[in-house]
Amino acid sequence: MVEYAILVAIIAIAAVAGVTTFGDKLKSAFDSVGTKVTTEANK
Repeated sequence: MVEYAILVAIIAIAAVAGVTTFGDKLKSAFDSVGTKVTTEANK
């Protein structure tokens, strides 16, 4: 039973780390696209 708890904890930590890293990259990509759209719309 302890082994399952350790496994779940490791998976949770990996998931949080992955979402944090991926989320930052995704935010940067959307910010870039938003800036380009805004620039083109104001021409």
